[in-house]
Amino acid sequence: MREKNAIQSLTPYIPTQNRPAIKLDANESNAYLFDSTITFDNMAIHLYPDSNAKALRRAIASFHGLDADNIVVGNGSSEMIDLMIKTFVEPSEVVLSMAPTFSMYEKFSVTNGATFNSVALDDNYDLNVRDFISHAKEVNATLIILCSPNNPTGKLIPRADILKVARETDAIVLVDEAYMDFSDEASSVKHAVAKYDNLVVTRTFSKAFAMAGARLGFMVLPDALKPSVMKVKPPYNLNSFTQAAGLQALKDPSWFHAHKESMIKRRRALDGALREMGFTVIESDANFLYVICNDETLGEKLLAYDIAIRAFDTTPASYRITVGTSEENQQLIKALKEVLS
Repeated sequence: MREKNAIQSLTPYIPTQNRPAIKLDANESNAYLFDSTITFDNMAIHLYPDSNAKALRRAIASFHGLDADNIVVGNGSSEMIDLMIKTFVEPSEVVLSMAPTFSMYEKFSVTNGATFNSVALDDNYDLNVRDFISHAKEVNATLIILCSPNNPTGKLIPRADILKVARETDAIVLVDEAYMDFSDEASSVKHAVAKYDNLVVTRTFSKAFAMAGARLGFMVLPDALKPSVMKVKPPYNLNSFTQAAGLQALKDPSWFHAHKESMIKRRRALDGALREMGFTVIESDANFLYVICNDETLGEKLLAYDIAIRAFDTTPASYRITVGTSEENQQLIKALKEVLS
């Protein structure tokens, strides 16, 4: 059997195969945040899960100050992004994003038959919103995906700029806020969804909630778009175990906020240490740092110390380093000093 023509130019997204002692390449949380073991009392696993995840959506809505009717949940925010493309983008229509950004946007677009297009960030890794809007109109983009804070740079897109894109283009504007939990919620556009019929926000439990293995995400949709999405969303797409884990995670927000503040403190310390060693570090609002240097083999050298960071094929060389525990960060710094010397 022959694969689809559209995917012939794609390469697989392959995470690290052998888990190193210090894994700083996937932006996972470095701590298990539940106070105790997750329990699944009285779970009727012989029955299908609640297809609409009503209890979980209510809990998410309460946590974020949103309306549960405007929330759809699924297997990570990745499923939500894929679902938006399936629902609204016809074959050969354009999905527009920026570069660099999360590579899966292109994969989801191409595998669904869409044309993926991107606008390069400027030399400071910021989005020139005027040029971006002009390009969106030029290519007649159907769906725009903006990641804020952006992966891999960690930089926020100003809220006003995102809303400007929503106002001045005819596209649906999807804002991937997977890392917004580590930033200032005032920068989020989640509440603006109620005012913009073409604005969608996706969030995840994989990062600040330390639940990457559970695969739990959600999106906030305006009333105008949700009926179409519900036509396409698979039934029972979120299993009973993940729904229960999500509910437990939201019961006591105090540990979430403590983890967030701890990560920000460690991020600042690691940022300062890397700058002292001569690295160019982009100021981050996420749980990772984007680092630029002249050593194209830095990632390989660190593997010899059983430390993994994410390398990018850029000139000059660039790397994304997840903020680890204090001990992991110290071991990283020690290894880097030895490599540099």
